[in-house]
Amino acid sequence: MAMDSRIQPTGVFRLFLRMGGWGLIITAIVLLVLYFGAQSKLNLAKRFEANGVAVTATIMRKYTKTDQSGDKNKTTYWVSFRYSVPGGQALTTDRKVARQIYFKTEPGASFALEYLSDDPKKLQVTPDEHMQTSEALQLAFIFVGTVWLYLLWWIGRKAVAGELARRHGARYEAQSLGLAKSKVSLNRETLYQLVWRTPEDEEARSVPRKRTKFSGVEDAGTPITIYRGRGRDWWAGDVGNRFD
Repeated sequence: MAMDSRIQPTGVFRLFLRMGGWGLIITAIVLLVLYFGAQSKLNLAKRFEANGVAVTATIMRKYTKTDQSGDKNKTTYWVSFRYSVPGGQALTTDRKVARQIYFKTEPGASFALEYLSDDPKKLQVTPDEHMQTSEALQLAFIFVGTVWLYLLWWIGRKAVAGELARRHGARYEAQSLGLAKSKVSLNRETLYQLVWRTPEDEEARSVPRKRTKFSGVEDAGTPITIYRGRGRDWWAGDVGNRFD
């Protein structure tokens, strides 16, 4: 009897996650961030359209900030603007700017910008910058969303196919040919696939998983349980078993 013959059914959702569904959940969070970011910038752009006040500011100083992200350093560029608001009050606001603006400006120079009449600390350094940022985020949302929908369909279709194979496909016993490295990695760890040959003498592989998930079947010659599906065969370790 194959060592994997008592594995319980996996279910569509768990198989979906196993085949990359976790990545889609993370991508869905990214989509939400893009959506709300675009909406926030759009609302801010509308506020500047209604309540923006043009003013000539003086550049007091400029500086950079360097943050380490993984193995790379990210540099951001900052400028301190000093400008007057109604009532004679002078405000100094530090604002992150584009690299080209940073290198084109010098302390003491004048700079045209806008501030919000109801929130003078909020600035618009270049014309329509918040609207342009909103439009860029909307385009990113559409692109990422399109890819997300395609992958949702692609992975979901395969997960359903695996469940149908477990429920209705012919079952046969094969012999493990050992493990092979896949082209997929998770947290910089290479994932592996169990390899076997079908009755038609074609090579077949399991869903990519961590090497530890193949305990007991990683050695060549080990009996394993396989279910036939439409277009591919499935290892019981991926889809579970049918107890009938």
